[in-house]
Amino acid sequence: MIQRANRMFDFVERYPKLFPENVRIPRFRDQLVGDIPDLVAAADRIREVLYGNPEFIAFAHWNANIDNCWFWRDAQGALQCGFMDWANAGQISVAQSVSGAIGGAEPYIWNEHLDELLTVFIEEYAARGGPRLSLDEMRLHNLLIVAVSGLAYAMGAPIAIARDIAEIDAVESYRDDCFRDHENARIQLHMMTKMLNVWQTRRLGDVV
Repeated sequence: MIQRANRMFDFVERYPKLFPENVRIPRFRDQLVGDIPDLVAAADRIREVLYGNPEFIAFAHWNANIDNCWFWRDAQGALQCGFMDWANAGQISVAQSVSGAIGGAEPYIWNEHLDELLTVFIEEYAARGGPRLSLDEMRLHNLLIVAVSGLAYAMGAPIAIARDIAEIDAVESYRDDCFRDHENARIQLHMMTKMLNVWQTRRLGDVV
């Protein structure tokens, strides 16, 4: 993991125009790479946190996007639900669904509005018959999900981006047209940037 993390930061250093300033700070590289052994050692404890509270477990999709399910009323007026992506649906933490749903948000949303978004979900979930979840616990779950699955995903991003964008050395910004034209590269870059930003701003090493 450390080798892959260093490769990820080598990519950041080679293409600094693609990333926000806060994730390009040299000491941040040392910080995140130094956090990895603690993350690996805490794997069982993190899994217990994410799945230990039954109030957070529900039948859900790993990202609660509207395109993954639909709802309708049957002839008797009962609410019915269908799923289009069964491979990623099951008994999981609702925090995973929320984290997936807001995964496409710009870094400033995670920096400035995370609690606001989580509160909206908590209120709506309770209003529709679910348990009233703790905001602190929901926030912790979301940050741990970024630390575990976000890091694993992001470490493969440099290879995928370079494979899709042949002229990457000429790219001036993450808003360049080439990322509009190459969806996978755009997603890979965004998820990598989100993970790095959340790790730096929220000090995920301390959270773990």
